[in-house]
Amino acid sequence: MLNEAFTRLIEMNKLIKQKYGQEKISPNLHLCLHIYECALDYGPLFSFWYYSFKQMNGILSSYNNSRHNIESELLRIMSENTILQYFLSNCDNDHLFSSLKIIKLRKSVGSLAALDDFASDEYQNFIRLSLIEEDLAYGTECFPELLMKPRKETTLSNQILDLLVEFYNSLYNDYYFISIYSIIDSNNGTVVNSRIIQYGRIRIGADIYGSIQAARHKISLYILARFVHYDGSINIYSGQIQFYFEHTIHLNSLRSLTYSLALVKWYKPVQEILLPSR
Repeated sequence: MLNEAFTRLIEMNKLIKQKYGQEKISPNLHLCLHIYECALDYGPLFSFWYYSFKQMNGILSSYNNSRHNIESELLRIMSENTILQYFLSNCDNDHLFSSLKIIKLRKSVGSLAALDDFASDEYQNFIRLSLIEEDLAYGTECFPELLMKPRKETTLSNQILDLLVEFYNSLYNDYYFISIYSIIDSNNGTVVNSRIIQYGRIRIGADIYGSIQAARHKISLYILARFVHYDGSINIYSGQIQFYFEHTIHLNSLRSLTYSLALVKWYKPVQEILLPSR
């Protein structure tokens, strides 16, 4: 089926070129010729289409231009932004930061407004992340997120609660956690209750991620994650977000913490499949 679809795409492009000329072969048609390769490898498939058609179009449309020589103007703007980001990520000059407040742009609207919340030092640290090649990544950190409807209060099943207990035991070395249904006496450990607040969506910055609980955001409920095995090898696994939830853990009588988490159904790896060719 993939071979047939790929062949028809090539024939369609040839017909367009023959009837309307080379200039009518748009970038989108060029991108279509790579669908076959991407479909055989789930990894870049989502990022390929999502960035090319949604994210990049949104970025380009946010730039002011004269509507005449848009190609050269957009290239110039992107080059200037790249140079500016380079200097911002490699400069600790106090005069530069004081000058940035003077030339600060007006507030954005829509989904781009989330980027206005960055202070100068936060933005500098953010763009420096792309320069980090090797670093340890573990634990948790705070980030500007917003859990969104549909929302409901519910309880976790015993099977999922066991996974949550395992997560807390891996996160805290000074505590021993047990699920509420496995209590034997009061000295067993820190009890993890099953009560949660369940959500269907989450907004991180300007992006909204869905789950199977939010029918309107089914495209964004699939994710990719890298897992490091005990032998040091790294594999990428795809998963499907079931729902997001808030859970409060009581470490002692004076301290409690609320975590924003996601339940993900991971797909098992399969052997390479060779499609028959015609």
